[in-house]
Amino acid sequence: MLRQSLLQAIKTHKHLLWAGVIAYAILLVVMPNFGHAWDCACWGMWATRMNSHGIASAYTEGSTVNYLPLYLYVLRGYGYLVGTEKIFPLIYTLKVVTLLFDVGSAIIISSFFREKKRTWQYIIFTLVNIGFIYNTIIWNQVDSILSFFLLASFTLSYKKHLSAGILLFLLALNVKLQAIVFLPVLGLLWLPLFTWRSALKALAVSVVAELIILSPFIVAGVTSNISVVITGSVDYYQSVSMNAFNLWYLLLDGDLMFVKDTIRTAFGLSYKQVGLLLFFGSSLLVMWGALKDCWQVMVKKAESKMQLDHWLWIMSLVPIFFFYFNTQMHERYIHPAIVFLTLLAFRQKLYGPWVLISLAYALSLESICKYLGLNNYGTLIFHPDFIAGLFGLGMIWILAKKPTFQVDDLEGR
Repeated sequence: MLRQSLLQAIKTHKHLLWAGVIAYAILLVVMPNFGHAWDCACWGMWATRMNSHGIASAYTEGSTVNYLPLYLYVLRGYGYLVGTEKIFPLIYTLKVVTLLFDVGSAIIISSFFREKKRTWQYIIFTLVNIGFIYNTIIWNQVDSILSFFLLASFTLSYKKHLSAGILLFLLALNVKLQAIVFLPVLGLLWLPLFTWRSALKALAVSVVAELIILSPFIVAGVTSNISVVITGSVDYYQSVSMNAFNLWYLLLDGDLMFVKDTIRTAFGLSYKQVGLLLFFGSSLLVMWGALKDCWQVMVKKAESKMQLDHWLWIMSLVPIFFFYFNTQMHERYIHPAIVFLTLLAFRQKLYGPWVLISLAYALSLESICKYLGLNNYGTLIFHPDFIAGLFGLGMIWILAKKPTFQVDDLEGR
């Protein structure tokens, strides 16, 4: 069934693939040989280590790797192709791989629309959004890989391909642990699809895939060190913010990277606990309708009333809440929200909050990378409070614009 659906999708959307190829070629031409200095240094150190001692050495004693396994395969392949001596000089060419996932997300977004004549518009407006493409083409980070797998997982899950949806979510988890934020929402899509047979198939596929990913580390006996990376990512930085200009910059003064989130408030709760309460509370609020719908479908065998745009609304807001309310957030943790918000904006004509949040994200990244080399990054538009205000305004705007029914719902639901 999935194979037939994929073949049909390729046949139906050949024009999207051609548009994606052309867009990818253009991005390669304009790609700068620049990246965030520290992250590029990490990629270089890790690739060099794996070139000398194999991929399993990423998790042996003395390694500084704090990423999950999937992207390490990209670094290992890169090191093998360019050779140890050229790993650092050519580190910016890692974007060649990551850009494939940016274009892939743009293609998936465009595939949700039937008007072939507007294919170019959807792909172009997705990729020229500086809040979307900066992460890859300038920073040289890999959040677009995470976002692609999450978007693909959502798409296939919505189209009732349970095993494929879970598999793609598993791949997202193997890129970055923050994918876990999407599990409750995707779980509501999966639960009505569960039968004993489908559940066992999904479990078998996932277990086999994970064993393949972990196989070199299992052979080397270092899988326990991957667990350390996973558990160590929680409270790795006990700061109120790691350059994420969110709600806390509107509530507190100073550089919040140097303010501990263990500090107690007047209510006896730490900043971290307050952030978690706000995140879980707001997420439950927007997910309540989906929870009730899932209950009706599973228990009362009713037809689902949840439309595609309602799901996109939730998939956009939950990661925004995660980024905006929690402590210890990095500036790039909002990136997956941009992908879902882009599709929601195109379908619902919700361009205002899309522009605001994309702009805020781009400004926050530029305030750190300083790629443009401006004379003064102390102006209002780069001030953390201003950027936090843009994020907050965009979030409230989305909340106020719960989607209406779209007649051009995704085919094959």
